[in-house]
Amino acid sequence: MILVWGIPSLIFWLLLGAWLHLDDQRQLDRQLEQAGALLDRLIVESWPIRHFQRRLPELQARCLGRRLPSDQLAQMVSSFEAEFPPRALRVFLFDREGRSLTPARPAEQEGAERLFAILRQPATATVELDQRQQEQIGTLLDHPRQAIDLLQGQPDRILWLPEQRDLWPDHAFFTWQPSSEEGAVAGLLALMTTGALSPDEGLREAVRFPAPWHQSISLAMISDRGPITLSTGLATDVFLACRQALASQPSGLAAAGEWLALSRRSREGELIGLVPRRTPTRAWVWALAGAHLGLVLLSLMAARLGSRHRDAQAPTPTRGSPSGWSLRARLAGLLALGIAFPLGVAGALAWLHVEEARGEILAHSRAEAINRLDRLEAGFERHLRDTELRLRRWAGEFAPRGFEPASTIRQLSDELEAGRLDQYYYVSSTARVLSWQALDDKYPGDAVRLLRLPPPERERQYRLLVARGRRPTLRDWQLISDPRPWPQRFQLLPRAGKKTHLLKILEWLSREAVNVFNVRRGFPPNPLPRSELVVSGMLQDEMGDFAKLGIAALNQLRDISGVMGNVYLFFAVLPQPDGRGDGLLLAVFEFGTIVADYLREACGTQVATAGPGLVALPRPWDFVYSYPTLEDGITWLPLQEQVRRQPDALLQTAARLGPESFDVVGRTGRRLPVSTVLAITPLDRLHAARRNVIAAAGGRLILALGFCLLLTLVTRSRLLPPLRDLADGVQAMREGRFALRLPAERTDELGRLFAAFNRAMAHLAEMQLAAVVQARLLPPPERRCGRFRLVARNQMTQATGGDFLDHHELPDGRVLIVLGDVTGHGIGAALVTAMAKEAVRELGPRFPDRPEAILETLNRLFRDVLDRALGMTCVVGLLEPATGRLRLANAAQSFPLVWRPGQPATFLETPTSYPLGLARRSQPQPLDLWLGTADGPAAIVFYTDGLVEAVDRSETPFGYTRFAAAVTAALEGGGDPGQAIFAAVRQFTEPVPWADDASVLVIQATDVVS
Repeated sequence: MILVWGIPSLIFWLLLGAWLHLDDQRQLDRQLEQAGALLDRLIVESWPIRHFQRRLPELQARCLGRRLPSDQLAQMVSSFEAEFPPRALRVFLFDREGRSLTPARPAEQEGAERLFAILRQPATATVELDQRQQEQIGTLLDHPRQAIDLLQGQPDRILWLPEQRDLWPDHAFFTWQPSSEEGAVAGLLALMTTGALSPDEGLREAVRFPAPWHQSISLAMISDRGPITLSTGLATDVFLACRQALASQPSGLAAAGEWLALSRRSREGELIGLVPRRTPTRAWVWALAGAHLGLVLLSLMAARLGSRHRDAQAPTPTRGSPSGWSLRARLAGLLALGIAFPLGVAGALAWLHVEEARGEILAHSRAEAINRLDRLEAGFERHLRDTELRLRRWAGEFAPRGFEPASTIRQLSDELEAGRLDQYYYVSSTARVLSWQALDDKYPGDAVRLLRLPPPERERQYRLLVARGRRPTLRDWQLISDPRPWPQRFQLLPRAGKKTHLLKILEWLSREAVNVFNVRRGFPPNPLPRSELVVSGMLQDEMGDFAKLGIAALNQLRDISGVMGNVYLFFAVLPQPDGRGDGLLLAVFEFGTIVADYLREACGTQVATAGPGLVALPRPWDFVYSYPTLEDGITWLPLQEQVRRQPDALLQTAARLGPESFDVVGRTGRRLPVSTVLAITPLDRLHAARRNVIAAAGGRLILALGFCLLLTLVTRSRLLPPLRDLADGVQAMREGRFALRLPAERTDELGRLFAAFNRAMAHLAEMQLAAVVQARLLPPPERRCGRFRLVARNQMTQATGGDFLDHHELPDGRVLIVLGDVTGHGIGAALVTAMAKEAVRELGPRFPDRPEAILETLNRLFRDVLDRALGMTCVVGLLEPATGRLRLANAAQSFPLVWRPGQPATFLETPTSYPLGLARRSQPQPLDLWLGTADGPAAIVFYTDGLVEAVDRSETPFGYTRFAAAVTAALEGGGDPGQAIFAAVRQFTEPVPWADDASVLVIQATDVVS
C-alpha cells in the first residue's frame, strides 16, 4: 500500500511545492505594484482637508439621529478632536432646537448656537448681525460676516474661509438632519484650522492610517521638516533596516530580511512602502515530499527482497501457465508508476496558472489604467492650486510694501496674448475701468495655439477640428486663411459695445471689494458714497451670484456657470505701494484654456504601440484641442460617444486602430473639465506577458508529459486493456446502457469482478424499469379542486413497491380518487400498480358516477391477466367539487377516517368486498358522502395498512387508535396533513424501519357550505 500511493503522492507534493513557490512570487510582485501605485497616489492627492473629509462621515454616523448621554457625547467629540493637533479642529453638536450639546465656554457656546442658526437658513435669506451677535460669532471666526456669506445655506460641504488670520479657523463644515426624537443629535458644526497643521500633515495622516484595503502594505515618511512617521504597527527596527538597504540601491527597490521596500520622493520628503515577503515555499510541503520519497525507496527495497524470496521458493513456470501476477499487483504497479496522476496534476496546474495569469494581466493593466486616470484628474486639482497661487502672487498678496499694480497688468496682458488667459478686467476703487482685454468669446485661449501656426499647418489642424465635429464659420475661415502676423490678424476686442453689463457690475464691485479690503487692513473706507446694486430680468440670478462671489471669494480661483459661460474666475484687490486697496482685478479662464497647459504636459506624446498613453477629449463641437494631438480627437471619437451614452459607467473595451489593437479604459471627466478621458494600453504588451506565462506553463507540461509517456510504454501491454474494458463498463453504467456485459472468462480477481459487474448491470436494468413505473404511478403531492384540497404521500420500503394512489380530473369536472395496495413487493407489484393506473385512467370516463363498476371491471381484468397470482385491495371515489358529494366503493381496503372540526377523527365503515383479482365475482356497493357541508365531514383520509402496522423496538404496532389520533392532530394543525401523519408514525417507530409500503390520501374542504 505504501508503494501504491507513495510515488503519486511524492509527485503531488513536489508539484504543489513548485506551484506555491510561483504563487508566492506572483503575490509579492502584485503587492509591490500596489505599493508603488499607493505611493504615487499619496504624493498626488495628499492635502490636509482630505483627512477631515475621510473622518467626518464616521463621526456623523456615530452621533447624528441618536440620543446619547452628555458625557458620552463629550467623550466622543474630545476623542475625535484629539486625533488632530491642538487647535486644529473644533466640533459642536446640536439638538433639533439648535441648542449646543457639547461642553464649551459660555461665549463659544453662544457663538456656536448663533452661527449654526444662521447657517441653516437658505442662501438667499438676508441676515443682519448686530454688534453683540458679531462679538458672539467673533469668538469662533475672525471675520464673521464674510464667513456667513460663504457658508449660509451650504450644508454638507467643506468650504474655505479666506482672509482669516493665522491659527483661526479657515475651513468650516456643517450638516443639519433634524430628528423627531427629543434630545437626539440633529446637527454638527466643525471648524478646521489648517494653520495648526504642519504642511505635510495630510500626508502624515495617510501614512499613519493606511486604507483598510492596503493592510498588507506598511508606510513610512521621512520629512524634511519634522520627525519620521510610521504606519501603525510597523516596528522601528524593520524601518531602519529597510531604509539602510534603500540607501545603497539607486533604483528605489531593496530587500531587507523578510521585507521588501520601495521609495518615492515628494515635495514633503521621502515616502517608503514596505511589503512583507510571504514565507518561502512552505517547509511542510518539502518535508512531506521528503518523507514520501523515503517511504517509496523503502517500499521498493522491500518489494525487491520479497520478489527474490518468492522466486527462490516457487517452481519454474511452464509455458502457458499463469504469470502469477494478481490484479492487486498490477494495480499497484500502475499506481506506483503514476501514469495518469502526474500528467493530470501538471496539466491542471498549468491550465489554472495560465487562466489565472491571463485574468490577472488584464485586471492589472486596467487597474493601472484607472490609476492613471485618477492621477490625471487629481493632478488637475494641483494645477488649479498652482494657478491660484501664481495669480495671488501677481496680485501682490505675498509682496511687501511698494507693490506696483502695473506689473500685474503687464503679466496678465502677456498671458492673454500667449493664449493662457481669456479675459482680464481692472477697475479702480473710484469705479473707473483702468484696463481691460478679452479674446473673442468664440475663440478661447486654447485656439490661439492653432491660429499661431503657419498657414498650411493651421489649415490642416482646423480641418481636423471640423472632422471632429466643429461647425465651420466664416469668422473661423477668415482667421485661418489670413496670412498677416498674429497681432494684426487676431486683435483683442475693443472696449466699446462689449460686455457692458459685466463692466457695470464690476464698477460697483470694485467700490465694495476695495472697502472690504481696506477695512480689514485698518484703512478707512472709500469716501465715495456707497450705492446699492439692483439687477433684474433674465440675468438676475446669475448676476447676483457673480456679484456675491466677487466679494466673498477674493484671492480664490472659482469655477462658475452662467453669465460668462463655463469659466474659472479670480477676483483680487490690488494694493497700492502704501498697502491701501487700489482697484479690483478679475481674471477669466475658459475651461478649455485652463486645462490646455496641464493636458499638454500630462498627456505627453501621441499614443503609440511603444507604451500606454492618456487621451483627453473635449466636446466635439468645441474649439478646444484634443490631447495629446488633434488626430487623437478624431481617432478616439467613437469611444467618446460610448462614454457619453453611459456617463456614470466605466468604459473597458478593446479597440483597433489600423493594424494595432489597444485596451481602452475611459470615463467621463469628473474633476477635469473635459468630456472624456481615456487610458490607452497596446494589446501587444498584454499579449507578450501572456505568451511568457504560456511558454513557462507549456514547458512544465511538456516535461510531465514526457515522463508519463515513458511510463505508459512500460505498462501499456500488461494493464491497460482490462482496465479499459472496466472503464467502458463504468461509462455505460453512468450513461444507462445496462445491456453491456464485460468478458468474464478470466479466473483471477478481475474475472470475478467482471462477473459481479455483469450481475449488477442486470439488476440495474430491472431497477431502471421499476423506477419508470413508480414515477408514473405517483400523482402530484398536492392539488386544489375548487374548495377542496387533495394531499397524497407515499413511502416505499424498497426501490419499488405495491402501493398505488392517484387522483385526476374527469371530462365532466369530477375528480377520480384511487388508493390501492398490491400483495407483495418488488418489480412484479410495481408492474401491477402500473397496469391498475392505466386501467383506472381508461375506466374513469366510462363510469363517471359508478365507482363500483370501476372496481368490478378491475377485478375481471386482474383475474384474467394475473390468474389469482396477485391481488389488490382498492378504494375508488368520485368527488364533485361543486357540491362536495363523494361517491366511493371499497374492495377490502382499510376503512377511511372522517373528521369534523372540533371532533376526533372516526372510522367510516363502508360496504366492502373481496380484494381485486381473487374472486370470480366482486360486488362492491357504493356509498355517498357529502364533504364540506354543514352535516357532512370536513375531511376524509384513505390509507394503506403499512402505516397502522408499523412497529417500534418492542414490536408494538402503531395501531388504529394511535393512527386516528395522529390524523386528528394533523388536520387540526393546519399544515400539510400528509407530512404530519408520516412524521407521527416515524416518531413512534424510530429507529425501526417500516416493513411495508405506506400511503395516505387526504381530501379536505377549505370551507363549509350549507
